[in-house]
Amino acid sequence: MKQRSTKKFFSTKTKTFGCNAYGAIHGSQVHKQMELFTQSFTRNDGKKWLFERIQTPDVCTLRIIAMLEKEKWIPIASEFKIWEEDWRVATAVDMIVIDTVRDELVILEFKCGYEGEEYGAHPHDVYLPEPFQQLPNCPLVRHTFQLLGMKRILERKYQLIVDQAYIIRLCPKMRTVEKIGLCNWCLDDDNIYNLDYGMMVTH
Repeated sequence: MKQRSTKKFFSTKTKTFGCNAYGAIHGSQVHKQMELFTQSFTRNDGKKWLFERIQTPDVCTLRIIAMLEKEKWIPIASEFKIWEEDWRVATAVDMIVIDTVRDELVILEFKCGYEGEEYGAHPHDVYLPEPFQQLPNCPLVRHTFQLLGMKRILERKYQLIVDQAYIIRLCPKMRTVEKIGLCNWCLDDDNIYNLDYGMMVTH
């Protein structure tokens, strides 16, 4: 399936906006630091333990932590491995948190490397194959499918009720953290059925 190339958007300049690295290395670094941050809650000393382990946390890590505190989300698992035998799929949820205000389970997927391109649909994007032919093959849609797939695995295999699910898009140049929830398309029963069925017959 053809998709838009991202090579022309790649630049090492991202590092100049306060991050400790760039590209895939940057993403891996942020994921690892958030895993350490999650572990800190078992020690009951929050950020202090993270700062003891890492002298200079990445600015994107600090922005995620600030967002968690603002939302009153408490992390309970990081890089949580899940699998679905029927789909022949294994993956990991970047972070599972508890929304302490609503008492709800939330899953998060961190994305660090897509600031230099148009994240949503572009006029030249091709479309996904049937039965999703109305959806453009762009980073936002692919990541939404990834998030929805993880939600469905947790519901199908682990019988967990996932109340909220978000892509957390980090933009170092803009110094922002964007929280993107599942769109109405992902809540439609027919679309969920097509996703489940499609995963069964293609794997």
